[in-house]
Amino acid sequence: MSVKEQLQSIDALRRVVKAHKVRREMRTDANRFVANYAESMSDHACVDYHVLLIVHSLEKGMCSQGLRPFGKKKVRELIDYLKTYSENQKVSTAYEMGVSILLVWKDLFDKHGWQQEDGYKAVNEFLKTIPASFEPVPVGAHEYTLQDATAHRIDDFTTVIKDRHSVREFKRVPLKRDDVLDCVEAARYAPTACNRQMIKILEVTDQAKASKLKDAIMGLGGFDKDAVTLFVVTFDLNAFTFYGERNQGYLNAGLVAMRFADALHFKGIGSCFLQWGNTGAEEAAISKLLNLKDSERIAVVLGAGYYPDCTMVPYSHRKEISEIFIEV
Repeated sequence: MSVKEQLQSIDALRRVVKAHKVRREMRTDANRFVANYAESMSDHACVDYHVLLIVHSLEKGMCSQGLRPFGKKKVRELIDYLKTYSENQKVSTAYEMGVSILLVWKDLFDKHGWQQEDGYKAVNEFLKTIPASFEPVPVGAHEYTLQDATAHRIDDFTTVIKDRHSVREFKRVPLKRDDVLDCVEAARYAPTACNRQMIKILEVTDQAKASKLKDAIMGLGGFDKDAVTLFVVTFDLNAFTFYGERNQGYLNAGLVAMRFADALHFKGIGSCFLQWGNTGAEEAAISKLLNLKDSERIAVVLGAGYYPDCTMVPYSHRKEISEIFIEV
C-alpha cells in the first residue's frame, strides 16, 4: 500500500482533507460571485440585466388589480440606463424591451389621463429621441384566459414525462440543426428570475474541444463517447444584484436545462444530465477552452443524441408521493 493510500485509509484525516477542499471551492465560488455580480460592475457588462429587471418590474405593475399610477421612479432609472447604450449596443433585445416598455407605459398613462404624474414628462421627452423607424417588441401585460392555458393540454402529461429516461447510447448520426434550434426555442421560454435570461446553452461541435470536455466532466462512464453531443449550460453572474441571489444561477440553469431536455425528448433525442462537480481550476480551464466570460459559470452538461432503436436504462424507481409531498 502506498503512502497516499495509507493516509486515505485514516478516516479522521480524510474527513479533514475533504472539509478543507469543500471550504476552498466554496471560497472560490464566493470570490467569483463578489467579483462579478451586478453591484460590483462599473461598466456596461450589467446594463442589459438592469434593464430587463426594470422591464419586468413595470410589467408586473401593469398586471396589478386596481391599477393606479406606478413605476415613476423605475422609468427614470430605465431612461438613465438606456442613455448609456452606444449605437452598436442598441441592437440588443434588452434595449428594445426597455424602449418598448416605456412606449407601453406612456400609452397606459395617456389612456388614464395620468400625464401630470411624476416621470411622465421624462419618458415623453426621451421617447422623442427614438427614431420613428424603431419597431417595438411585445412587452407589458395581456389577458391570459383558462382557454389559453388549456388549449394545448396533453391528455395525460404525466405519462409523457414518465416516458423520458436518461440514456447513454445514441444513434451515430449528427443532430439536425432545426431539431436543436426547436429545443432551444422551447428552453428560452423557461422561467428565469425576473426574466433576466442569464442562461446560455453551448453546443460543443468542435471535436478537439469536445474531446477535452469529455476528459474533464464526470459521469461519462458507460457513455458512447463517439456518438454523444455535449451541451454546456451556463449562467452569468452579472445578472444578480445581491447576496440573496448567490444560488440563483444554478436554480435558473436547472429550469432551462430541464425544459431543454424535455424538448429534446419530444424530438426523439435522448439525453443525460452530467453534473458539473469540478474544481474551480478545472472550470477555469474549460471556461477558457469555450471562450466564456469571467462572469459566466458552468452549471451542468447534457450529453445528447437521437434515441437508438433499443438500449438499456435503469428503472430509477421513485419515492412515493407521500415521502416528498408534505402539507404544513
